[in-house]
Amino acid sequence: MGNRAPNVPMSPEMTGGPNEIWSFGDEAYKIMRDYIFVRERLRPYLHAQAAETSRTGIPIMRPLLVEFPEDPSSWDVDDQFMFGRDMMVAPVLQPGATDRAVYLPAGAEWTNAWTGGHMQGGALVTVEAPLERIPLFYRDGARLPIAEP
Repeated sequence: MGNRAPNVPMSPEMTGGPNEIWSFGDEAYKIMRDYIFVRERLRPYLHAQAAETSRTGIPIMRPLLVEFPEDPSSWDVDDQFMFGRDMMVAPVLQPGATDRAVYLPAGAEWTNAWTGGHMQGGALVTVEAPLERIPLFYRDGARLPIAEP
């Protein structure tokens, strides 16, 4: 159990601090709510990756170069990461951005998790990145153990 504002005893009137998902307006609430459901669907994948981390010591979140050491360009990417072996995340770091450049490491085929589009690695691509859709890619047609909604 965490400790954060407001530091008051639990009661029916307590609604939490100003950083609850409902504190940012209806549009942000819907987006954050949807991501909470995505997180829950990813739970089986996360558990499998945690077991692999326990066996190998390789962290779940890792730089691209860990999975693609032969691709020199992957060594220079500092704003994307692998989430386990089969998922790559490219967070949007610029406020108000609606797209972003993503490097797809060589040595794999990549599937855009949101559109299903396939792309060969070894390329820098620009992808749509509206607030409700963090760029997320699956490696080599991975069939991830993601629970149904």
